[in-house]
Amino acid sequence: AHLNHGDYLGECVPPTTATVTGRNWEDMDADGSVWETGDPGLAGWRIYVDYDGNAVWDEAGEPSALTATDGSYLIGGVLPGTWPVREVSQADWICAYPNPASLTGCFHEVTLNAGAVAAGIDFGNWRHALKAGYIWDDRFAPFGEWDQATEPALGGWTLELWDVTSGSPVPLESGYTNAMGYYEFSMLMPGRTYIACALMSFSFEQTYPLAGTVPPAGEQIFACAASLGEQYAPYGYQFTALSSDAYVDNFFGNHEITLP
Repeated sequence: AHLNHGDYLGECVPPTTATVTGRNWEDMDADGSVWETGDPGLAGWRIYVDYDGNAVWDEAGEPSALTATDGSYLIGGVLPGTWPVREVSQADWICAYPNPASLTGCFHEVTLNAGAVAAGIDFGNWRHALKAGYIWDDRFAPFGEWDQATEPALGGWTLELWDVTSGSPVPLESGYTNAMGYYEFSMLMPGRTYIACALMSFSFEQTYPLAGTVPPAGEQIFACAASLGEQYAPYGYQFTALSSDAYVDNFFGNHEITLP
């Protein structure tokens, strides 16, 4: 079969709806800027068009999509008009992009005409970081290695967390090891640089970490006593917090001095 001049092909029906696309990522340094290399996508987050502007997704009437593995999403069938486009927030996550200061959460206000595609409607989110570790009584050689079968934890020892982002140490908080020797600093802000230092007992000497200790990944050994005062253990840990990270291998070993 072939078409002849004048054959009726039907009317070209114009589109009546629009499309919204973008991505959702983890803002590793919580700087609230647009996506940066190294910021991974957040999968399984719901992005929706908030027709009634109440900052709650209405499943029955508001078009939405779940983000893919790379954080990308596409919402079709959006009515023409000016609408907020939002994400459904998740527990422990804080929205940093596009406008975290809004009282109704992060959103884009998007004006759509029929057939339009609004791209780059993006969202960035972050979570607090964690610093944790143990202090143990390093009784036996080889020193600097914790034999948990023979070497007990040290409870009641004081550790301090300082912010050194600006270059000058600013004290933030202190804590104590529990009976298991465990300490923890939570709710750390990504993008900030911190040091963790232990106060030293006069009857102990530090065996771990030392100046030549290989630090955990993403961290550095910090000279606590030289920088903060002789009441501190000689060495501690410095790190720049990233979203969701848990710095849990910050151990301190101390050997009790035998007095003559």
